[in-house]
Amino acid sequence: MTERLRDEQLAWLAVRDGLLRHDRRRITSRIGAFLDRRNRRAARERVAGGRPGQRNGSGLGDVELVPSSTYMIRSSLAVEEVSRRLSEGERERLRATGEVPDWFLPEVTAVARHIV
Repeated sequence: MTERLRDEQLAWLAVRDGLLRHDRRRITSRIGAFLDRRNRRAARERVAGGRPGQRNGSGLGDVELVPSSTYMIRSSLAVEEVSRRLSEGERERLRATGEVPDWFLPEVTAVARHIV
């Protein structure tokens, strides 16, 4: 089956799960910070009363999580770019084991930061 996949696709499969875990941690921390701010605001409003003109009934349904985050889109483009830099030996190892070299993932992260 790996004969049908391009090196870029194999590299993406090798690093995708790690990138997804990183992305979920980023999203979870942002949601945690959002909920923390909401809880503090709600506590203040219970003590001091609501602010004029404030929307009522805004709940967690207002938070939309996009299935393909910008982080993952940038990362996939970076994997494609960085996989072009693999040497023949590294490509053979990728095809044989499904593993990328140690330098690959940090380089993907660095390149992804510069993709707009």
